[in-house]
Amino acid sequence: MKKRIISILTTIALVVTMLTTLIIPASALDASVQAPETASSYCLSNIIDLKDSVVYGDPETATTGYIFYPGGNVSYKDYGPLLMAIAQKGYLVISVRMPLNFAILNIPAATIFTNRYKNIDTWYIGGHSLGGAMSAVYAGLHARQLEGLILFAAYSTSDLSNKDLDVLSIYGSNDGVLNMEKYESNRSNLPSTAVEVVIEGGNHCQFGDYGFQDGDNEATISAAEQVAIAADAVGAFLTK
Repeated sequence: MKKRIISILTTIALVVTMLTTLIIPASALDASVQAPETASSYCLSNIIDLKDSVVYGDPETATTGYIFYPGGNVSYKDYGPLLMAIAQKGYLVISVRMPLNFAILNIPAATIFTNRYKNIDTWYIGGHSLGGAMSAVYAGLHARQLEGLILFAAYSTSDLSNKDLDVLSIYGSNDGVLNMEKYESNRSNLPSTAVEVVIEGGNHCQFGDYGFQDGDNEATISAAEQVAIAADAVGAFLTK
């Protein structure tokens, strides 16, 4: 029995390693971060804190939902300022709790929420860094159930070029973590209609609220500015 358990665990470890090599941006796996010195100044009202997610916005009145996968080794609770800013534009935003804070361990998670919130007519999925890459995998498998994909400092290794999806890709010009060579080489995986927004002076970690990330570059704009620009870009994209 013990040998069988060891064999199963070894197989799982090998599968995760293979997937990591094939489809995950390597830099996104090591989100070594420093805790912020001060708490966020954002007023995070209208939040539902559940065991499997944090829900921003009003589930009773929103008709469009955005399911968000967090970056590798980053808590689902560390994106409050960005996700609340998006929710305040009238959308339901769901930050998904991932096993061990790695979205690769539960790529199908979004289905739980599309089934739970029946009043949402239109669904988008996306995420930050590794979470964005994994959300793109989900989008490729469930394109018929989704309206689109919204990525922050991420790219898709799944071929979505022929999928009927609206896509928005946002990253900061000072991002030191996002592998731009891979970002460019995987651009063809997105539909030709994909919209790209580059936030001048923004970096990788300021999309979240988890402190400075090893390997990132210093931003030349504040986190509040980066969040506001990103949220406005998402709002414009969703209402176009």
